[in-house]
Amino acid sequence: MPNTNLSVVIPTYGRTKALKRAINSVLNQTLLPEELIVVDDGNQPPLEEKIFDAGVTGLETKILRNKTSRGAANARNAGLRFARSRWVAFLDDDDAFFPEKIETIARSIQENPEVDLIYHPAEICMAKEQLSYRSGVCDLTNGKDVLRQLLIRNEVGGTSMTILKRKTLLELGGFDETMPALEDWELWIRVAKTGGRFLFVDKMLTRYHHDNSIRSLTKDYNKTGRAINILQQNYAGDYARLSPKNRKQFNKGKLQSEMFQALLNQDYKGAKKKQFQVARLSKHPLEFFKFLGLVVWPGGVFTLRSHLQKFLQ
Repeated sequence: MPNTNLSVVIPTYGRTKALKRAINSVLNQTLLPEELIVVDDGNQPPLEEKIFDAGVTGLETKILRNKTSRGAANARNAGLRFARSRWVAFLDDDDAFFPEKIETIARSIQENPEVDLIYHPAEICMAKEQLSYRSGVCDLTNGKDVLRQLLIRNEVGGTSMTILKRKTLLELGGFDETMPALEDWELWIRVAKTGGRFLFVDKMLTRYHHDNSIRSLTKDYNKTGRAINILQQNYAGDYARLSPKNRKQFNKGKLQSEMFQALLNQDYKGAKKKQFQVARLSKHPLEFFKFLGLVVWPGGVFTLRSHLQKFLQ
């Protein structure tokens, strides 16, 4: 059994029921982390220590509290600064780790101690549709220009799919708390720009839960659009060096992201508009087919994706 030198940080606000699921997924690991830190981002009433009551021994637990909500980036940074382990795994309060996640990551660290960021795909679970599918992250380390790929698209995924070297994060200043959204994507770009080393573990180790009946920052595509514009401004020199083909890929990815966020918000009119723009930009028959699919069956995108993945397995 590999040794673990890893802290888990869970920022939380307003989702106590989901938080219990997230915490239990850490307490039920085949290999426990060194510590579990929950950052209470201004919950009223404040969280109490009893949220950890599960009869687990050998795991240090701690609640950090913000008097008022200061956002997920601030909460993650607070947990990062408090953590004492060499590695930090982040978990959003509405997601959950698979039981073998910490053990799998500990083995990867043991075999690749030089890396700065480890990431993996996730299982995306759609509550309303009652289906799931694998997230679309890819291996950036397979002979690819990591920075170029990350400028085009967030190929690493969300924070619940990442484990980072604490020293590297602290040296970079942590998450940018001024970002309205996509602070994870922005951080991955900074890691790449400073020569950080990435490692892809090709196994689903986190379960993401999407509930279309609940609004969240992840689903707020107005904030997402503003955040993408900020990325372009902050890294204007890097984006200027992209090839015309890469810039087209970036613009296509931006529209696809906004289309996806619209679907999560059940804004089917907005989703169809964005997908039509994708089709016009790419001029690929498949994108026009997707647009027609949205017209005929707006809520069927996730169902089709889930069935297609199972068919290809």
